[in-house]
Amino acid sequence: MAIQPVLRHSIAASLRSSVGLGGFDFFSYFKRIGAIVASDAEASDREVQQPWVLPLSGASSHHVMTTQKVTGGQPVHVTGYFASNVGGGPRAVFSCGGYSSSTKGLMLVQGASGDMQLWTSNGTTTSVQYFVGASYLGVGVWTSFELNWDGGDTIATLTFDGTTYNSASTMLGWTGESSDELQLGSYNSGISGFFTGSLSNITWDGVASFDLNHSSGTIAYDSSGSDNHGTLVNGAAWVVDATLPPAADVANLEGYSEYGIHTGLANSYRSYTPV
Repeated sequence: MAIQPVLRHSIAASLRSSVGLGGFDFFSYFKRIGAIVASDAEASDREVQQPWVLPLSGASSHHVMTTQKVTGGQPVHVTGYFASNVGGGPRAVFSCGGYSSSTKGLMLVQGASGDMQLWTSNGTTTSVQYFVGASYLGVGVWTSFELNWDGGDTIATLTFDGTTYNSASTMLGWTGESSDELQLGSYNSGISGFFTGSLSNITWDGVASFDLNHSSGTIAYDSSGSDNHGTLVNGAAWVVDATLPPAADVANLEGYSEYGIHTGLANSYRSYTPV
């Protein structure tokens, strides 16, 4: 059962701008003891808020599988962060289908030349469309992405590292459910296109939100409330990555449902309880 938030950023913001009883600055105190850690803090200051991410090894077929298929013909809005460790491909950041004329679904893929592509299939035809100019940034370099598509036979856009690109041509919308379940780091039901690099905060609006900031376990929790949790496959495991950008670290902090602060100052803390 999800634990309701004890402290949210809006409350933290009000603490930041106010002074406690007797001139005591509660926000500074909580931040100092680790109850609240600024998202732009240096790695050495993150003794409580550790930047956990999910690294995936393509050579070991690491990926995340859910049991949730995606209904076609609806707007697609997916955001997240990734850092690729190789320039080639194809390597899927996420997908909900294979790539053949008999499947339905889509895949955001890093192509053979490191360029970003969106693959779609409608059950009879396939389409690979390039986002010309959106390309691999280098080994271990984190980038943000935002995919927008209305789900029809139309142009998709990818905002990649702050720049928005159009697909080279129209995508292929599908009806009914996707052929495969939603997955991270692979396509074709977890047998192809394994991603090599790290993922953080992958959210598909209306489907699932994977914070990917857990410190242990083999479950990638869906914090959207839809309970479309994923399972880490083939030994994938969490690590701390101090190079995670501050913007992603903010999302990382938001991804937890509990920011516990006891009323007794000596016992103040922030716990990591995933939804």
